[in-house]
Amino acid sequence: MKLAIRTIGAIALLTSTTLTHTATAAEQRWVAVDRVEPITHTVRMPVNDPRCTAGKPRRSAGLSALLSWDVGVDCAPKTRQRVSEYRVFYTWQDRQYSYLSRTLPEHKIRLRVDVDPI
Repeated sequence: MKLAIRTIGAIALLTSTTLTHTATAAEQRWVAVDRVEPITHTVRMPVNDPRCTAGKPRRSAGLSALLSWDVGVDCAPKTRQRVSEYRVFYTWQDRQYSYLSRTLPEHKIRLRVDVDPI
């Protein structure tokens, strides 16, 4: 009998605390973007030239073929910069914040603001 009363008391205590505690309300606000900085990384581009993958040319191919194979004309791997993310800066209540985004944002972003009662 005491066990049942303790269980009922614990359930009553839990429900009373959840009923008296007001849940946080969330609002959505639109905020202007201050600036956006792209974050890039280097990508190696494959070389698809058959002269680069072929073996050493035969003697009958001539001196120019041998020299171009030896020097590796256009066989050096090419690199290029690619944007991977964007660091987005915005101001909310006179403080500047930033976050990382995979897509380029518009001129305004949407924030979720949690409001706690005092």
